[in-house]
Amino acid sequence: MLEITDLRKSFGKRQALKGVSFSLAAGETYGLLGPNGAGKTTTLKALAGLLAPDGGSILVDGTPYQREDSRLKRLIAYVPDQPFLYYKLSGEEHLHFFMDLYKIPYARRREQCDFFFKYFEFEEYRTELVENYSAGTRQKLLISQALLGRPRLLLLDQPTT
Repeated sequence: MLEITDLRKSFGKRQALKGVSFSLAAGETYGLLGPNGAGKTTTLKALAGLLAPDGGSILVDGTPYQREDSRLKRLIAYVPDQPFLYYKLSGEEHLHFFMDLYKIPYARRREQCDFFFKYFEFEEYRTELVENYSAGTRQKLLISQALLGRPRLLLLDQPTT
């Protein structure tokens, strides 16, 4: 599913990634552990296509990953460590906004919302403004948002926060 070989990235004189290599099979869970500044977020941003690596290679399903390839980018969803939410929308409105971006047909939207609010057990917050959500409920909304496009790979930066 994913193969990373010799991934490198520098920011000026600071080398954030120094030859990171690992692979993941479909259905596998993998955790990047290390101290602050070890390159975990940089690695995830490179995988999400948000940051161009200086060297190395990324293969997704055996295909070289290019940041400009929207077909490959659809296979990957990213929940950043400092996510952005539309606080003045309800949770349902927030998901509908992202369903617009994913071009999910209107006929499937109600079903999608029903599924995520029920699966992550926050149905009572469906019409509540996001600004009133607890941190945990916001995280449920963010993961729901990331899964809307049915990615094959879900990247979570700082998932325990």
